[in-house]
Amino acid sequence: MSSRLILSFVLGVAALFYGLTLRGVVGNPDATAIKNRYEKAASPFESSSERGRYALIYNLAHRQSFSLTQPWADVSNPDVGYHEGRFYIFFPPGVSLLSLPFFLFGARFELGQVAAYATVPIFATFTLLFLFLIGRRILKLSAGVSVLAVLVYAFASTSWSYAVTLFQHHITAFLMISSFYAAWHYKKGRKHSALAAVYVFVAYALAIFVDYPNAVLMLPVMAYFFLTSVGLLNTRQGLRLTVKPVFVVALSIFLAATGMHAYYNRANFGSPLRLSGSLAGYKEIKELEKDKVGKKTKEELIREELAGKGPSGFFSEEKLPRGLYTLLLAPDKGLLFFSPIFLLGIWGAISAASYNTNREKYTLFALGLTNIFLYSSFGDPWGGWAYGPRYLIPAMAVLSLMVGYWLENWRHLWLGNAVFLLLFSYSAAVSLLGVLTSNLLPPGVEANFLDLRYGFGINVEYLLRGLSGSFAYNSFLRGKLTLLQYYLLLYFLLMGIVVSVFAYLRRHDH
Repeated sequence: MSSRLILSFVLGVAALFYGLTLRGVVGNPDATAIKNRYEKAASPFESSSERGRYALIYNLAHRQSFSLTQPWADVSNPDVGYHEGRFYIFFPPGVSLLSLPFFLFGARFELGQVAAYATVPIFATFTLLFLFLIGRRILKLSAGVSVLAVLVYAFASTSWSYAVTLFQHHITAFLMISSFYAAWHYKKGRKHSALAAVYVFVAYALAIFVDYPNAVLMLPVMAYFFLTSVGLLNTRQGLRLTVKPVFVVALSIFLAATGMHAYYNRANFGSPLRLSGSLAGYKEIKELEKDKVGKKTKEELIREELAGKGPSGFFSEEKLPRGLYTLLLAPDKGLLFFSPIFLLGIWGAISAASYNTNREKYTLFALGLTNIFLYSSFGDPWGGWAYGPRYLIPAMAVLSLMVGYWLENWRHLWLGNAVFLLLFSYSAAVSLLGVLTSNLLPPGVEANFLDLRYGFGINVEYLLRGLSGSFAYNSFLRGKLTLLQYYLLLYFLLMGIVVSVFAYLRRHDH
């Protein structure tokens, strides 16, 4: 079977399942509609992360402004900052800017919100295509195993929950995976390698505009690209540094893009080096005003609130043990609890590291480990009220390839097939549960303090009660199918596809 046909199959499966689970409502809801109707669990606006990014889209579309009006600031709270009388979301504007054209198009048909949210599954789908290419061309996996690795990332991990709503993680994963493939393409010196080199730096600049920690998460790709472009030449005069001209051109484009980012910061926040996340929090200012009314001016309260902000307050190596446990093992958020299929990914990574390791494998390992260790040192490794470890979605892409590596190299074929299918079926069931219901799961530490339940048992309750943010289900199937029936329909359809792929492609491979 040709690679083009397989890629078309992957594209079709992604479009089918992402389309049937995309979260949305009819219309172009404004701040009042969201506040009165949709600011609740199991809706497309259940999280302030979604509301904040959508708020920026709406204000860009209707006011051509990066600042928010007071009603939109109230809707986006607590992820809103305050600067010189204006309100800004804490997040960088990249996700909202990428979604804006889709919103404007969809708004003509009263589907602005749905179209804006569709931006993320588009990026997620392209990530799947690049994962397949990396599996086939770089890791040298068989076609069948490469497809199965793609399906693990797409539907057997909690990344699915964040592929159908307005979060940054899938865009980050796409830029990371695609730039790695572009850097490898450039290293091979194939056709259009110069464009591939330029793309690596463009992707890096865009990634920072999507989420500020991406400046660190993308470093393994940039190091790989640098080592490919720069070398030492032994001459009679001694060692001489050589730099490929296209690297210099690509770097200049990156610097120009970085300059635009600095201009955005200066125009909105007063300094090219000041980021939106460092602004005084709107929620904190309101609370301080209540506690100290009449005692201090708002400017004094802002200075007081800013005094505790800084990068050192977000990341610290002292938090690593707790963060690693939370992200990997904990029952409230742990990767291996929600998606035990990645046990095979860890096993595969260990096997890959011990045999025929090359620069490409080292780069993939570094991408996954950088993601895991950076957010393990984060003050909030839980990702707020999140379904699974949402911060590890880029690492899930790498681990999915390692699942494929394990499947390809496990000697006991039938036992390996059975273990894979068993873990995939469990992981996909848990993943789809969050996709169709809600991503709002309290972390254990907060749930215990507030005497709340935690874990995906909450999602089972939502499923039985019929609470869903799925646009397709709510618009066309509610009243005809229960949400549980819809869940079972999608689940068995997915498992039927996976088993069919497994049976056909694995037999063809062998």
